[in-house]
Amino acid sequence: MRILQVINGLGTGGAEKLVVDMVVALQQRGITVDLLLLNGTETPFLAHLQAISTGKIIDLGRSSVYHPKLLFALRSSLQSYDGIHVHLFPALYWAALATFLPGTFPPMVYTEHSTHNKRRDRWLFRCVDRWLYARYRCVVAITPLVKTNLQAHLQWANDRIQVIPNGIDGSALRQAKPYTKADLGLPEDARVLLHVARFYPPKDPITLISAMVALDSSVHLLLVGEGPERAAAAAHAVQCGVASRVHFLGVRTDIPQLLQSADIIVLSSKYEGLSLAAIEGMASGKPFVASDVPGIRDSVAGAGVLFTYGDANDLAQKIQRLLGDVSYREAIVAQCLTRAAQFDSTLMVDRYLALYQHLL
Repeated sequence: MRILQVINGLGTGGAEKLVVDMVVALQQRGITVDLLLLNGTETPFLAHLQAISTGKIIDLGRSSVYHPKLLFALRSSLQSYDGIHVHLFPALYWAALATFLPGTFPPMVYTEHSTHNKRRDRWLFRCVDRWLYARYRCVVAITPLVKTNLQAHLQWANDRIQVIPNGIDGSALRQAKPYTKADLGLPEDARVLLHVARFYPPKDPITLISAMVALDSSVHLLLVGEGPERAAAAAHAVQCGVASRVHFLGVRTDIPQLLQSADIIVLSSKYEGLSLAAIEGMASGKPFVASDVPGIRDSVAGAGVLFTYGDANDLAQKIQRLLGDVSYREAIVAQCLTRAAQFDSTLMVDRYLALYQHLL
């Protein structure tokens, strides 16, 4: 079996991490898995995969992932495999459109990673989506809510979309060695909040930075990620008077070590699909706090702590209670670990492998 994974690029993000982990896990099971990138710009995820992958990494260049030439560049690669697995827009469109060109194409799978996107708000894109999603033999949703929303958007029958939750290796996260405060450039008495997310919508670092105003001066915030909204977040930290306690770490590949170095893991977002950052936060053995929004609520409610989206005061109160109440904090950690166990990476890979075998 020869499988080609297709994605826009390997920047920071949950879908990108999922693809890297899946490529390696399938290769370890003896499956030939290659990766095609619409844009092969060097990133930490790409460097990591290049060091450990046994398959090919096909790089279509450094041009925009929206460039029409990608349609023709994809065509020959898609025909060389037994199955194709596509992630994210616009790779979704290019792979589907390529199958209208002359040639014989293998079965294709598309994984839907988000509960919502801007295309769904426009009637023209709704029509185009129904046409192009139909080119895939199977569409996978990462949560029941993602499936429900996509069904409504495409007006599809219930059995045309499968649900396969994302998974992680929680034990590996908990075995990571934490950094010292000195390693992180923090005071020895610092209480550390960690937020791992790109500086792109729908992420909401602004609310978290605003919450820092109401927290004790010993509380420091580590923001991991990059993106076009980082400058605005940094400016907001200055405006709030907390810039000395808000630290922008950029793109990092040492997330397990950072998770173990934090006192509380936070995810502030407007909506998600099934956030790997949320699962990793719950699996880390640290208390996890997140926005009470679609895509997070479904996986976190009853385990981690949810705060009202956009409400910095509510978030600050939830953080203060976790920092000050040891029994409460320990109870939240126990609940998070129990919930995270439901999202094991081995189960995820088993289900995708079964799907590939069924389609082929």
